[in-house]
Amino acid sequence: MNLVTEITQDETSITTAVDGGKLIIRINGTLNSLIRDEFRKLYHDTPLHREYELILENTDFIDSSGLGMLIALYGRTKAVDNNIGLKITGCSAALKQILTMSKFENFFEIL
Repeated sequence: MNLVTEITQDETSITTAVDGGKLIIRINGTLNSLIRDEFRKLYHDTPLHREYELILENTDFIDSSGLGMLIALYGRTKAVDNNIGLKITGCSAALKQILTMSKFENFFEIL
């Protein structure tokens, strides 16, 4: 696994790594509008991958802007190739409830 980048904004850090054809995005802190531009750069500034995994085990909150960022990632990948895998892993029960209420299981595999 190769470390691609690490970005820290306010109290949130995002680390990405590439493992074969998978881009792994680990978010620590809050997924909100304060990190929107940095989050977007992480997947726009890298080649398209066969699979994306977002690890949210240390993510304490996602607001509506954060949900929008996840939908933007979905839109970018599926516009190019509908077979690209998208996973969200390590969610707390509260985050999983937010994602389920927002019907994100229609876009991502939530584990």
